[in-house]
Amino acid sequence: RLEGAAFRGRPVWFEVQGPWNVTAAAPVAVSRTVTPNVVAFGLTFTLVTLMALIAAGSILIWRNIRLGRVDRRGAVRLAHFAFFSFLLALFLRADHALSAHEYTLIMLLVAISLYVAVFIWGCYVAMEPAVRRRWPYMLISWSRLLAGRFRDPFVGRDILLGGLAGLALFATMYFSAAAALWLGVGGSPYAGAPDTAGVRVLSVLSSSKHLAYFLLRSPAFAVVYALVFVFELYLIQSLVRRVWLARVLLFLFQFVFLLGVGSVPPIASAVATLIFVIVIVRLGVLSTAMMFFIWQVLARTPLTLDVSSWYAGRSFAILGFFALMFIAAFYTSLGGKPLFGKALLED
Repeated sequence: RLEGAAFRGRPVWFEVQGPWNVTAAAPVAVSRTVTPNVVAFGLTFTLVTLMALIAAGSILIWRNIRLGRVDRRGAVRLAHFAFFSFLLALFLRADHALSAHEYTLIMLLVAISLYVAVFIWGCYVAMEPAVRRRWPYMLISWSRLLAGRFRDPFVGRDILLGGLAGLALFATMYFSAAAALWLGVGGSPYAGAPDTAGVRVLSVLSSSKHLAYFLLRSPAFAVVYALVFVFELYLIQSLVRRVWLARVLLFLFQFVFLLGVGSVPPIASAVATLIFVIVIVRLGVLSTAMMFFIWQVLARTPLTLDVSSWYAGRSFAILGFFALMFIAAFYTSLGGKPLFGKALLED
């Protein structure tokens, strides 16, 4: 049979349905290579690890404040950025009406944004002093960015490298889901898959404000991911006392986490985990945050290069934004030097 869909009176999708299609009454698992027991173990392990991180972070927050080791200016600036970006994202996405309920809605949006800001402030206060003592190179570009040195070459370099890592991470997740679809072992890479697989875009198809929401809220979540993973590496190394063993354990922990999601095949999980462990270890906090920012935004953008597609405008808007960001980061990373080098220009 033939099925179709329309958006605002305009046909946007047609598909020939046959015995090869999976119906809603008979879903197929996104990944047949991941068993329910593995998923259950991964989720349990993730929850236990999260509780341990929260407990350790709470102790370090109290200790760092008591000893006066906190970068108060950087923590406050980061919290302000998270609060206003998240508040603007929520405000754009919410449905507003001229009624008494609007005040209640605004209070709720402010409360959620304040919670996110306080949580990020706590993550930074717990992580920054410890990492500054043990791995100061991880915070060089990050500290310069918080100080407002946006044209610093190190800032441009780490944004550029982190962005490229984000593209690699997104490609790994997306093409693993697409390969599962092509091989007949998974569902559609656009519908029904968890956000972690980087394939849910249904909300942004209905309105551009949802795309703006993800673009504005993703920096806050990216910073949280970066701080938590670096903090996790610090705690692991504090326990095992071996650098190489701490990195291996971090890889294994995040690999188990992705398996717990249940929608990412083991090979893709291993590649994705290897990417962000390398970025964390070699590049530091800013590149890690940029990697997760790129990944989250692209994961929620309906990408296409077909200009006749009805959602092409949203796709090209995001791709153009990231293209300009990469160009600016590359130019900044040069530090005022010629693009092809001084010797080449003299020749």
